[in-house]
Amino acid sequence: MLKAGNMYQVNLDLDIAGTDVNIRSGVVTVLVEILSSDGTMLATSVRSITLVNYETTWVSTIRKGVLLAPLLIGAVDESRTVEVPSFRYLVENEDMPLRYATVTLLSQENKPIEVMTGSISIREELSPIQLFVKEWFFTCYAAGTAFLFWAQGIALFASIAISKRRKPVREAESSSLDLGSDVASHSDNQEERLDV
Repeated sequence: MLKAGNMYQVNLDLDIAGTDVNIRSGVVTVLVEILSSDGTMLATSVRSITLVNYETTWVSTIRKGVLLAPLLIGAVDESRTVEVPSFRYLVENEDMPLRYATVTLLSQENKPIEVMTGSISIREELSPIQLFVKEWFFTCYAAGTAFLFWAQGIALFASIAISKRRKPVREAESSSLDLGSDVASHSDNQEERLDV
């Protein structure tokens, strides 16, 4: 259930086969309508997409050659998932909650379209920080890795500096202990001589 007052994003995921029919379909218009429980239309989204991205013969041949074994045993589907961002910052209304969605695909010149499966995903809208990390993932990853290396270098340098500082203090303490033991043995020798 969606919480009233929260903002959501709605995406349409279509599994499209790379068939000649879909390649020839060209640009397709995707119409998504969101309805309440009584059938009232809450929002409408119209997006234009291409179902199958253009691939040269060489790229297609290499891709199919690399994926030949997984394709033959059925581990990998030949279909591709196309994500259509339909709505952003959609606010759930308590009086008219979202219940249904209809999806219509319209091709130019009424050409046929082959869709294997389709689903609508509704996710809570990302916070500004989450959105920044999503949009700038590799930059954030590189900056975070560099910061960790820098922090580890500072920690290593500080630990080496502290251990070098403590070393002279330990040597001074040990030398003073050695002097104390020399003085004690010298006084013992003098006492033995006095006794004789």
